[in-house]
Amino acid sequence: MSEPPERLAEGSLQRLDVSQEQMFRWSGLKAGDAPVRVVGADQHRRRRCVPTTARLGLAGPLPADRLVSMNDKELEERQLRLETTLSELIEHLREHSEHHWADTLQLIARGIADESALSVDRLLTAFGGMGSLSDLVVSPANGHTVRESDVEAVNERLARLRAATWAEARAIRTELRRR
Repeated sequence: MSEPPERLAEGSLQRLDVSQEQMFRWSGLKAGDAPVRVVGADQHRRRRCVPTTARLGLAGPLPADRLVSMNDKELEERQLRLETTLSELIEHLREHSEHHWADTLQLIARGIADESALSVDRLLTAFGGMGSLSDLVVSPANGHTVRESDVEAVNERLARLRAATWAEARAIRTELRRR
């Protein structure tokens, strides 16, 4: 394998049968710089699990359980991205008459703007369990204002915004717990 792996979705993992030396050639990093974990080995070969990162020339940031802590600037950038994504999600929900979740997320967003770790936890709990934000489907049948022809596109955007919000919140919570 002489070429770097193809780009992957943000935060995804790819199994590669490559030496660490080959990986460093692709990335231009020195030994010890790359976030590589051995995830399993058999008697025939070692398989390495390489997080896709911008540092390695691949797509997206490290997953939320990244191996190194964020500095203050990175944490501030993540918080800003979370606030932006969360406000887009709230706007999207209000646009389609989903007032319950829009109001709930608006209250949580105020706490996040005040840098409350508890608000980040509350945001993440909104994604779990029955009847959670993760279960929401925008549809005229559910009382939302959306044309039948737009349901698929509206729900795809909702899914992207939910995923981005969850990923940023999880990364921030992980970092805040480390500190």
